[in-house]
Amino acid sequence: MPTPSKHSRHPVLTALGAAIRHRRKVCKLSQEQLAQAVGMDRSYIGQIERGENSVAILPLAAIASALETTIATLMQAAEL
Repeated sequence: MPTPSKHSRHPVLTALGAAIRHRRKVCKLSQEQLAQAVGMDRSYIGQIERGENSVAILPLAAIASALETTIATLMQAAEL
């Protein structure tokens, strides 16, 4: 069985990342501004948005709050 590459993207992560990116743009925030608001590195935000990295529940809650939404709304937008 082939081993997934480092850059493999799970559909759930891709969908959630796209929902976060869409909401960030609606809020007119750059990745850098969002990263500063939640105390994360900009590159980590980019990885999340591209579906390259999963995000734990507490950082996801911080992202949702900074985007003036809820985790549930992000999940719904991602159709999860």
